[in-house]
Amino acid sequence: MTAPPQRFRPDGLGWDGDILWVADYFRSVMAGVATSTGSVVSVVDTISPMTQGGQRGTTRIVVGGDHLWAATPAGLFVAERDGSAGSILDVGGGVSDLAAGPDAVWATVWPGTWQAELVRVDLTDRQVTRLPLQDRTEALVAGTEGAWFVHGGDHLLSVVAPDVGGVVDRARLPGSLWGFGLGQEVVVAVVAVPRGRARGNGVICGVLRFDRASGRMVGVTRREGLCKALLVDGHHAWMQSRVDSHVHPRDGTPMPETESVIERIDLDDGEVVEWLTISTAGVHALAGSQSEVWARGFSYEAQFPWVARVDLRDGTVGPPVDFSVIDVAGFTQRVRTLRTAPA
Repeated sequence: MTAPPQRFRPDGLGWDGDILWVADYFRSVMAGVATSTGSVVSVVDTISPMTQGGQRGTTRIVVGGDHLWAATPAGLFVAERDGSAGSILDVGGGVSDLAAGPDAVWATVWPGTWQAELVRVDLTDRQVTRLPLQDRTEALVAGTEGAWFVHGGDHLLSVVAPDVGGVVDRARLPGSLWGFGLGQEVVVAVVAVPRGRARGNGVICGVLRFDRASGRMVGVTRREGLCKALLVDGHHAWMQSRVDSHVHPRDGTPMPETESVIERIDLDDGEVVEWLTISTAGVHALAGSQSEVWARGFSYEAQFPWVARVDLRDGTVGPPVDFSVIDVAGFTQRVRTLRTAPA
């Protein structure tokens, strides 16, 4: 088994306006990046057992109420918004999925059996309510109406009310899930469906929109190729659109492998309203809002992930965050604040 690299490997992203929180893929540690400067300003130990080899440490990060929450193998890590005064909230097992709603944090918990549980943690009194599930969840989002999730085995889209009274199945997705988000009025699911040999192989990407009130599918936006890195904010969604032949999805013109396209979709009518060519390929995740977007990608040249700001006005990608200031093997305090930004 290969040992984890002796440097911070960025994975999950959590955005808090002033701070972009970035999880390390292998270890239970998070880095806080000041969005104003792009510099690492804090390192937070999520107090979970160190992981080895292919096991993952902190996997999801959200902001719920006045606190920062993170999914770890030991349970839910809860801290102040700046990452200080952190502790583990025991929810009966390791946490794989995590979402924050207006009144509660929702988590998929594995209590040491093959059957997962959906857990609701009230933001006011930390009361924990449990609901057994038949399968793992592929993705999880939360709103005033409760928690929406996709079953891992059969791609079934379901919703659970805030009182955790039971699961209501809404629809079966037609393909594998590549993105999941909550808009102002719709739930957004990005699925990939194989075209088949008769239609030239590859995949067709569908951006499905479900009404939050009724659960009824209200529209689908079809895109050629594989779509990923979904970001939903209000009435719009952004995602990376990629086609197998490296041509622009709008006009079919050739594109170099060092570029990719971020599309903006109007969630009211499903129309693609903007194509933004960015100067990098391999974008795997987006975080932020329509006014500020951060991306995590993979550098094929360096063979390592990167995190950087993306300017939605002209598609330029800022310098990658310098995570070399983090000593992943030597931190001992829960929170270490860097008093001066690295040069």
